[in-house]
Amino acid sequence: MSEFHRMITYLYLYEGNRKTHNVGYAKIEKRQAQCRVEIHMKNTGINKSNIPVYFYTQNNNEFPGILLGSMNFTRGTGDFKELLDFADIASVKGIFLPVSDTEMILSQWDDDTFSRNNFLPPSSVSVLPDPPLSPEMPPDEAKTSTAKREICTAKIEAPVSMTKQPDLEAAEVAPDLSREISENLKAPDDQPLRLEFIIKNFPAVAPFPSESAFEWVQLELKDLRLFPNPYCGLCNNSFLLHGFFNYNHLLLGRKKNTHPSQWVLGIPGVFQNPERVMAAVFGFPEFHSTSETNTKTGQFGYWLRFLE
Repeated sequence: MSEFHRMITYLYLYEGNRKTHNVGYAKIEKRQAQCRVEIHMKNTGINKSNIPVYFYTQNNNEFPGILLGSMNFTRGTGDFKELLDFADIASVKGIFLPVSDTEMILSQWDDDTFSRNNFLPPSSVSVLPDPPLSPEMPPDEAKTSTAKREICTAKIEAPVSMTKQPDLEAAEVAPDLSREISENLKAPDDQPLRLEFIIKNFPAVAPFPSESAFEWVQLELKDLRLFPNPYCGLCNNSFLLHGFFNYNHLLLGRKKNTHPSQWVLGIPGVFQNPERVMAAVFGFPEFHSTSETNTKTGQFGYWLRFLE
């Protein structure tokens, strides 16, 4: 069995040394000697090209950098994806983007303080070979760039174990249903009937024990292609992808005894304030916990969006 680790980390904009607000997240996946990095950011206020993206490590009070590539921002929005031949992910301490002399974007994976003045740009250059196509990774994701990367050869101390973050472990309380929907099932051509078709043919679940006003079914990402045309674009929603890749399912709900039907799409996640901000930005403003407790913070549940 191949070694596989995944983590999600949030990115924050800093002005000088002052942390301002959350601007997005990064997803890092390590499979054997390959490391895939995806970064998605919005509302940064940045309109600039070729901002370098670094992993940074720590050697005493210095922070050697590992150049991953560069990132472009248009109207405050930026996306980055790269697949690296890089096995030593356990030594990485965070992500650093030097936006300007006074601004930076940073993600820290522990409580140690990052000092920009002690950041060391890569000191040697090597060209990484194209990574081999892995049967476990789709070919179209196997490589997004053949650019040179600068790899710092400084000695690394105090490696950090890369394991699941505590919030991701809440996935264990989510439904774990395996299913196969026959390829012979064809969604009706009539657009308004497509959600009715899904609610009748997909596995029923009860994610909220004390709630009985809705009926729910479990979906996979590929099932969004069955939705009516106005909602097909949801498969490109960054927050939805973030939730699905963490927990491997989505929810569709219908409120009972209403006409016309009221529909809700649910994304699994854990309630935290940064997550709440991201959910609202991407159109999922409500959170319902699967727990009976009144405290939301740290609870697993679903970010919800009513479909009009």
